[in-house]
Amino acid sequence: MTDLNINLNDHKTLTAWMRSESKKMLSKRYKQTHMAEDMGVSDAMMSRFMRGHPVNEKFINKWFDFFVSSSCGVLE
Repeated sequence: MTDLNINLNDHKTLTAWMRSESKKMLSKRYKQTHMAEDMGVSDAMMSRFMRGHPVNEKFINKWFDFFVSSSCGVLE
């Protein structure tokens, strides 16, 4: 089991933090499509999330599983 503490400022939501962490993982070589595939979600769902549209709880769970297990998920 992994413990994860997330400290958000007054104006930042959890999903906004998730989006910023996702953007940090992306590069010219590792694109949003690759991340979606690694997470086991559709490209459309990942695009919806990255544009700020609502996503379901299943997506959120998959995102956290991916983030915690990812070697590039460096927490600040």
